[in-house]
Amino acid sequence: MRKDIAYSREKKICSKMTKRIILLGAPGSGKKTHAKNICEWFGCEHLQVGNVIKEAIKIGSPAGKKAKSFLKAKKFIPDDLLTKLMTEKISTCPDHFLLDGFPQNQSQADKLLDFLKDNDSKVTDCIYLDVPAALLKRRNCNFARGNRNKEILGARLKFFDDSVSVMEYFNEKNQLQTISALKKVEFVWQKILDVLKRNSKSDRKFSAEDIHESVAALSERFSLNIDGEHEDSASFDKNRRRSSKKNIDGKHFGQKKRQSYKGIINKQPKKHV
Repeated sequence: MRKDIAYSREKKICSKMTKRIILLGAPGSGKKTHAKNICEWFGCEHLQVGNVIKEAIKIGSPAGKKAKSFLKAKKFIPDDLLTKLMTEKISTCPDHFLLDGFPQNQSQADKLLDFLKDNDSKVTDCIYLDVPAALLKRRNCNFARGNRNKEILGARLKFFDDSVSVMEYFNEKNQLQTISALKKVEFVWQKILDVLKRNSKSDRKFSAEDIHESVAALSERFSLNIDGEHEDSASFDKNRRRSSKKNIDGKHFGQKKRQSYKGIINKQPKKHV
């Protein structure tokens, strides 16, 4: 009971904090899960760049109409227009927001900070969820099946690789908090919570080289480059099936199950004719 009361009290305190957060991380870093937790605890609006664009197009705002024309022509939305879409949304929740997928480069970061400065505001936290390449391979293995999913993963990796400049930008301003997302979700969440409450600092120093190496390793594992090209689907799925049959210890996942079935069969009473 006391634990529940303390939990509720802590959550209430967090919800009153002013938080303007940028969350960064590779595909498979747990960014979506932790974004949800952060927004729940700190009362933030989750401003995921794709959802913000869709909403602007749906309501038919001037910026949304322009964005729609670029998307119809299969062109990238220019930095100025994307920044306008995001800052318009930020204006609806100026003191409690979490940016996911924005800014995507230093130009957008500059425009974002200029907008916040003009409104007597600033980014309070910039968090990067750091995951080793070996673990990212394993976490993305189930997702990267079929041509379409491999194209999506390739696009996500390209975006992540491009966003290194944003991390460097905020690292130079001593605002980047690098948190190891290697452990279980609850441990990573506690670390994020401590950082956001100013009770803890980064787990490690930021390294752009490590990120580029991780992207290269992932691209090689899934036969992708950062433009989303990939090997033949059939050979990829065949290799995946072969590798997925074994766990970390090299034993087949189905081995224990087959043995248990054998044991059941052996225990069945013999039929007498």
